[in-house]
Amino acid sequence: MLTIRQWNERQPIKRNEETIRRLIREGKIWPAPEKDGKEWLLSENAKRIDGQSTKPEGLLSRIRNGKSQELKAARPAAKPLCS
Repeated sequence: MLTIRQWNERQPIKRNEETIRRLIREGKIWPAPEKDGKEWLLSENAKRIDGQSTKPEGLLSRIRNGKSQELKAARPAAKPLCS
């Protein structure tokens, strides 16, 4: 297992350590690093991956991409306002 600094030295493109921490938090390094106390430990064969985001799409991206979402039926009122 390697520290962030050791792992970064072996990479073809060197990055800031804080950038690597951000990539770890976003799940963009595989296999997933392990946290030991305050320090991240990475496997020697860990690589950066650029996969599709697993976050749900926001309204703006659905509008831009033309994707529609099923509309939920309106909930009935708990009690009538006027009797």
